[in-house]
Amino acid sequence: MSLTTVREALPATTASALGWRVAAAVGAAVGAVVHVQAAYDHADHGGRYVAFFIAVATAQLILAVQLRSRPSPALVLAGVVGSVALVGAYVLQQKGVLQLTGGHHAEADGGNLGLLAVFAELVTIAALPRLVEGWWRSSAVNVALAGGVGLWAVWLGVVGG
Repeated sequence: MSLTTVREALPATTASALGWRVAAAVGAAVGAVVHVQAAYDHADHGGRYVAFFIAVATAQLILAVQLRSRPSPALVLAGVVGSVALVGAYVLQQKGVLQLTGGHHAEADGGNLGLLAVFAELVTIAALPRLVEGWWRSSAVNVALAGGVGLWAVWLGVVGG
């Protein structure tokens, strides 16, 4: 892929693009704050849970900071993939398919915090594809749609449950 191809994937800097960048950055930053709180809340479950939540928060903060300027198309796609994966982990835990907290159900550990994290992730997922064009945008949207359909099927019990 040439540098010209990457440049063509980036939309022109406009007020609209700035708005989408801010929305994605705020979503990532809110998600990071929620995951720091989750690390604190899960400290009694062991170090690996704390490490997981801190790693997630760190990645989200890096994404938020990188969104201060026009992000690379690869960062946008990675942000969508990571955010869909986080929503997926939440849904799978809620359905009992994935046990992240030593057998404790997420609702018992603060369901509203989990819902806030999911909302922040969804804002990020919705905003990020608007920051790129062409193949990169269609790929980001396809990841979001495929992840959404798969997670909806899990939530409804069509698969995995």
